[in-house]
Amino acid sequence: MKKLFLIIRIILSLVFLGMAIWFVIPMMSYIINIGNIFGSLICLAGFFVTAFWNNFKDIFKRICRNNFVKWAMRIVYVIIILVFAYIAIISGFIITAANKSPDADSTVIVLGCQVRGTDPSLMLLKRLEAALDYLNSNRSAICIVSGGKGDNEYISEAQCMFNYLTEHGIADERIICEDKSSTTSENLEFSKKIIEEHNLSKNIAIVTDGFHEFRAGIIAKKAGLTPTGAVSADTPLYLLATYHLRETIAIANELVFG
Repeated sequence: MKKLFLIIRIILSLVFLGMAIWFVIPMMSYIINIGNIFGSLICLAGFFVTAFWNNFKDIFKRICRNNFVKWAMRIVYVIIILVFAYIAIISGFIITAANKSPDADSTVIVLGCQVRGTDPSLMLLKRLEAALDYLNSNRSAICIVSGGKGDNEYISEAQCMFNYLTEHGIADERIICEDKSSTTSENLEFSKKIIEEHNLSKNIAIVTDGFHEFRAGIIAKKAGLTPTGAVSADTPLYLLATYHLRETIAIANELVFG
């Protein structure tokens, strides 16, 4: 039994260490957000607890002799279980939303992402590749590219997306630029105004990263649009854990505070 427990501890400690490294890798590219900060700290804590369980077990026994501390620890355990249950449930919704195919007559909205100079960042490029595939397969679809100009960007995200899509064969009359927004909420609110001005369908297909589709759908519904499905971009693997966890936190904020 002791050998089995030791094997389980070794496996768990390696899993936690591997996950911590996965969260830390984006930091080396100066991508730092609540996803990889929170994820790396939790995984490092899990690694140390499982790798040095005997030391922590003795500490837990000593501090839990106090009844107040014992009850406090029980509350902490319940919170941890609830947090992991929430992440698991929301991850299910995220995966489901990312894989729902949109209706053929949907208006396409491509959500912006960082532009490096005048070129799309890797994540924006992946979104554009997904949009291009969809627009080539749905020749009557009209596309709104949505995103303003950031402080470190030479052109707006909308202009960058317009340039890419037209350079890859999409007729410019099929693309409408929305170049004032700076958040997902503004992307969708400003795009709704364009949809109404051009008498387009409010049934929309959102082009963004798979992890972002569920929250984007919630925001779109609040804006008065009807997401019929997703055109999901492939998130680079080394960024997936960071942005997936950040998104689960952002969804909680969206559900609680709107």
